Amino acid sequence: EKLEEKENQILQFVQYLEANKLDCILFTQKLWHENINSKELTMFAFNILVLYYKDMINKKVGRYLNIFDEDPQFNKIVDNNTIEELNRKLKIIIENKEQIQYNANTSLLIDKLIIELVGGVK
Repeated sequence: EKLEEKENQILQFVQYLEANKLDCILFTQKLWHENINSKELTMFAFNILVLYYKDMINKKVGRYLNIFDEDPQFNKIVDNNTIEELNRKLKIIIENKEQIQYNANTSLLIDKLIIELVGGVK
């Protein structure tokens, strides 16, 4: 039950990130840092991110979704990204996920993730 709540918070994070881009950094404290506060939860969160973006790619190429159900927010994210953008974002998530095992500072890691997912600071 608690993990399901964390999963919903992570999905809200993705939806907020996709809608608000770099403005998400200001909102990260509430969406991430207060709720994902251990190495285990951080790893869980990154696993959810990987699965969510994989399902978006599946939707984009016309395959069945493996884990998540479609909803208006999910479909909006899929529609607003090309297959290349979704692949790039998935790669970024996987690369940043690897840093967790090296005890990276999670606050900095999440800020870095957001910046990379939105395409850097312009």
